Amino acid sequence: MTLNCFVYIIKSNFIRIRKIDYSELDRKISKTFQLSKDSIFVLSADEEGKLLEFTYPLQYKGNVIPVDGKNIAGRVFISRRPYISNDVQKDKIHIFFSWLIGGKVMPVQKMIVYPIIFAEKVIALLKIVKKGSDPQTAGASFKKSDIKEIESIVNTVLTLHVVK
Repeated sequence: MTLNCFVYIIKSNFIRIRKIDYSELDRKISKTFQLSKDSIFVLSADEEGKLLEFTYPLQYKGNVIPVDGKNIAGRVFISRRPYISNDVQKDKIHIFFSWLIGGKVMPVQKMIVYPIIFAEKVIALLKIVKKGSDPQTAGASFKKSDIKEIESIVNTVLTLHVVK
């Protein structure tokens, strides 16, 4: 089952909504970074920009995170800058996320949180994780250069356009 999320297309002062299928984004990023299943998550912002809801994969829909400085997702949303952690277990801010995705079986060790920005507004966050019993078994560390690769994939797959 695929989950569709939305991208806003602006024409004059009218906003239309088109569905976006994040499963293609998941496939491309997972292939590029050689990730295991369930390594890609999307959180969509509410209209006021006060809450982020898990929208992909579907089994996490309905779980929300407040947009504040107390969690990484909120910080990335506010700053509009990607975040990389190659030792998530040392950062207590990730406890809820690790718990939510079943991190006791195979804990999250490394993570990138990338803001998806459209028309100068953060509309969603992309969380990319590597799991393992420890940072070494989770695979290669994320690098700053990975952000450019993610940006390229997001732009290609989502093709966000402002319609005049």
